[in-house]
Amino acid sequence: MAELTVASRRVGDVLVSEDLVELLGAEHIDAAVNQLRLNGGNCWACEGGIHHPDDVSLVVRVTAVGGKTGFIHMRCGPPQILDERRNRRAAIAMSKYLLERGTDAQAFAGVRSYPAPHSMLFVSLEAPVSATAENGERTSPWLDLLLGDGLQLLPPDVFDAQPQIVDGWTLRIAGSNVTCQTPRGALSEGLLEMPKPWLAALAAERSCVVVATGIAVDGDRLGPDLEPALNSLAANGLVV
Repeated sequence: MAELTVASRRVGDVLVSEDLVELLGAEHIDAAVNQLRLNGGNCWACEGGIHHPDDVSLVVRVTAVGGKTGFIHMRCGPPQILDERRNRRAAIAMSKYLLERGTDAQAFAGVRSYPAPHSMLFVSLEAPVSATAENGERTSPWLDLLLGDGLQLLPPDVFDAQPQIVDGWTLRIAGSNVTCQTPRGALSEGLLEMPKPWLAALAAERSCVVVATGIAVDGDRLGPDLEPALNSLAANGLVV
């Protein structure tokens, strides 16, 4: 987490750092503050409700594929940029080919209604890594290595997948740090937002579906469009 609070200003009852003004622009900040005043919200730190006229700080969470604006109570922290891109590294030791290319990864947790196991971990590279096979076809060395480590291509019904337990794969949680370990090395490792239903499902079932994509996917940004987006990628052989 990078805390940037060199200088700050108030937008009504919201404290905003100059770094955020530079990153977002005044118009975006005004729109976010107005939305908060209209609909309220929840503190990203303590998860308690935020109501007018609570004193709050503006926060931006920056991930490998975008950013998301939110708020925390001023008592919970100052306005800041949470830069999570540096906290996620994907498969950096998996091959020389990948080591020489971008290895930042986006990871997020999700829960499906059925079938078990219900918890899912989604991991994708910040930028697609591809190569040209001898027959001229474009391939994904990253996904090929994961297939070699026991994962399987998914059909375009990703949320209905019923994969088998794969030997040598583990998921470890230490505080807010989550590591998904493959037989070859870490697939992803770093700070991860862990929804309570996801943790409850993990505790009950002791297993998790790991989904890797050849193109960056951001659950926060896609929202209800996540499932069709994953199914479209799966139809093109880009989901394991």
